[in-house]
Amino acid sequence: MNRQDIIEELATALDLPKVQAGRSINCFLSIIKTALKNGDQVKLSKFGTFLTKNRKERKVHNIKTGDLISIPAKRVPIFVPGQEFKDLVK
Repeated sequence: MNRQDIIEELATALDLPKVQAGRSINCFLSIIKTALKNGDQVKLSKFGTFLTKNRKERKVHNIKTGDLISIPAKRVPIFVPGQEFKDLVK
């Protein structure tokens, strides 16, 4: 299922025009992105939590050359599913 499929499902379920459903999805995703960018968590009850995690700098081997390279530290987005969501997918 992709974004367009979700928009169609939302439009059908709520009896909305697809354009309005698309704007709703885009707005929802924008809110999550902005919150994560600001370092906040987004908790959706019975679904899961969107958050960021700091990864340390690490050294790895380049497979082609065998050289040791450094991957810099960075902040990455993480999704942790809630228990009810996990149980549903089992």
